[in-house]
Amino acid sequence: MPTAWVDWAAGWVEWQAEGGAADRLLNIAREQKITVWRIRQRDIQLHACCRARRYGGLRRAARRCGMRMRVVRRHGLPFFLFRHRHRTGLLAGIALSLLLIWQLSGRIWITQVQGGTDELAGQVMQVLRPLGIRPGAPLPREGTEQIRLEAMEQLPQVSFLSIVFSGCRAQVIVRPRETPPPIDTLPVHLIAAADGVVRRVVVGSGTPLVSPGDAVRAGDLLISGIREEPHATRLLTARGEVWAETRRTYRFTVPLRERQLVPEGETIYLPQLYVFGLTIPLYGSGALPPDYVVDRREAELTARGRQLPVGIRCVRLRQPVERTVLRTEEQAGQMLRRQWSEQCAALQREKITVLHTRKQLDTQEQAVCLTVECACLENIAAPAQVLKNFGKNS
Repeated sequence: MPTAWVDWAAGWVEWQAEGGAADRLLNIAREQKITVWRIRQRDIQLHACCRARRYGGLRRAARRCGMRMRVVRRHGLPFFLFRHRHRTGLLAGIALSLLLIWQLSGRIWITQVQGGTDELAGQVMQVLRPLGIRPGAPLPREGTEQIRLEAMEQLPQVSFLSIVFSGCRAQVIVRPRETPPPIDTLPVHLIAAADGVVRRVVVGSGTPLVSPGDAVRAGDLLISGIREEPHATRLLTARGEVWAETRRTYRFTVPLRERQLVPEGETIYLPQLYVFGLTIPLYGSGALPPDYVVDRREAELTARGRQLPVGIRCVRLRQPVERTVLRTEEQAGQMLRRQWSEQCAALQREKITVLHTRKQLDTQEQAVCLTVECACLENIAAPAQVLKNFGKNS
């Protein structure tokens, strides 16, 4: 069999020789440095393979050895092209494919950003695109150090940026810059941000003025930034947490009859083909209706789990239609419970714990209302400058 792809590109043949001295023929081939493989001898027949351009030399040697040779089968690119020489379209397609592969092998197919948020990834790609890191751009020959330095100058929110190439994929690794906590230069108090009953006091610095069980109102001083010492009054930055039980009231309303704009009218599809960052519209030109709702969808093409630099974007425009939505009390109640669940999730993100609740559902003529009174445990300590109220509090 061929020893390398070079043999296939040059073309090789399977031949058969019979009669005469087979050993002498193989010795002549070795002397002339003609590579022969797949050697098989059966009775007076010798089967073997060699490159097509060396077959003529072997045939002349076979005559001297008293053997007759003939080609059994031909393999390789030259014979393939000869068999299909009348199919110009096929040959042109093969040539175009080889040219396209050669051109694309030195270009960036895919760019990916790892690290940070989606918003930061978009900012990074917006900066790197003019610097040559984008789908369809040639691979940088002089390295990426200069590109990395220029990108870092334009991205003050990034502390680390690295560009790694894996084949035709550019992988950008970023690390967001962590903003250090501000250094307080002015002394501050901690005051109550809401009414409540103190349950726990954690003091980092300052003088605590409340203890668990005390009732406070919004604006009351919780931890003072003034410390009285034997021979002086010291101003400092009060730090700590004051956890208190507070009361909150939420009111949600869902109408039973409502006029809404629903995108259920005529639909217009605007398909687009994107290839290496180039967007090609697959629709005709014309003014688009201004009141249509845009629904953008992208279909990414992948191969073995990796995204390809080509795909289809389909922009769908739907005409909104004004409709009257009628709800039952049960449906309105489900929507109210969903709104309360979303509010609880928002409180949890703010580190506010809901201890217990009292709910009241009222059905009016055109709407259903949900009133929730809840007791919460939260940190009510808020900073306030000492110097503003120094004369008042001292």
